[in-house]
Amino acid sequence: MKDTGKTGIVSWFGADNYGSNIQAAALQKALKRLGCDAVNISMEFSPEKAGSFANALYLLAGRLRKRVNGSVFSALSGSIRKANTTRFIQQETEYQIIDRHSQYPAFASRYTAFITGSDQLWNPDYINSFTTLCFAAGKKRISYATSIGTASIPEDKLPLYAPIAEYDAVSVREHSAKEMLEAATGRNDISVTADPTILLSREDYLSMAEKAVLPEAVKGQGPFVFCYFVGQRPEYAARVAEIAAGRNVVCVSGDLSRPADIGGIRFEEAGPYEWLWLIAHTECVVTDSFHAAVLSLIMHTPFCVLKRFSDSDVKSQNSRLTNLFESIGGGLQFGTLISEQGAFCKAQEYFSTLKESSIRYLQESLKNTD
Repeated sequence: MKDTGKTGIVSWFGADNYGSNIQAAALQKALKRLGCDAVNISMEFSPEKAGSFANALYLLAGRLRKRVNGSVFSALSGSIRKANTTRFIQQETEYQIIDRHSQYPAFASRYTAFITGSDQLWNPDYINSFTTLCFAAGKKRISYATSIGTASIPEDKLPLYAPIAEYDAVSVREHSAKEMLEAATGRNDISVTADPTILLSREDYLSMAEKAVLPEAVKGQGPFVFCYFVGQRPEYAARVAEIAAGRNVVCVSGDLSRPADIGGIRFEEAGPYEWLWLIAHTECVVTDSFHAAVLSLIMHTPFCVLKRFSDSDVKSQNSRLTNLFESIGGGLQFGTLISEQGAFCKAQEYFSTLKESSIRYLQESLKNTD
């Protein structure tokens, strides 16, 4: 592929969400393997609140924390989990931090193209002028596997999606998102591409997992079931107990503000390396996470996905997993323990085809970038 210059990736990374950090690293690695000089970009302020007194105080506090802690990611200081996340970001990605409003209009000149992707950057609750690349008018603008994550876009949010109509190329992660965005933008050329985690191999993730720093209580306690939940529904505990059937359980919480009710060994210090190690070495993953399900499929680890949202919840994100299960087939569904080799073979076949078409999409989208 022709040298495409420097490409900025607008994504979510640096916080405690394992899937977001891993997908950000995966997209950057995939782009670099295509010969693209890609850099992840983190914006530490809201462009919608520029000039507000509250946001000014937030930015000042962030800069003071950086001086005290000596860390680029000020929000990640203060715990082993945050330190482990910082270690992953620093070792697996190249990034730029935008933490002043004065930097916002100027930094675009350093890049020849911008990519939004992936994760839920276009979720109606999160979408803004930064995640739709409004600052990059005149530059090549691309979306890669960006997700909406909900079953519908509220009518009052539709104007926020208007800038996407001007993108040079658009791809989303789910077929349902394609339909919604084509209706919202008037485009009829939106592609469906692989979540960035699918662009890397099982060997890539095992290599990352080898960098895990594990306490003896986790590393030396024998066969275990790994539980990772972002939500907390009453039925989780009963299903975990049924699947574990007397085996050891290691739990990592996706939301540290919520109390744990699963029992077992709590490993809240885990960063992305440790999280990958747990998926690679467990007898079974029980989760409500999209990325935990995808990585279990890639690593051929038995798993069971429980619904994080009720079907009647207007903010339900179940569609991400429903789309995935329907695309792969092989008996994948909520609540079922997936352990048959046939299901993993179907997933591998689907991922391989989707990866091939997704790489072509990136190559074509970035072609002739000046």
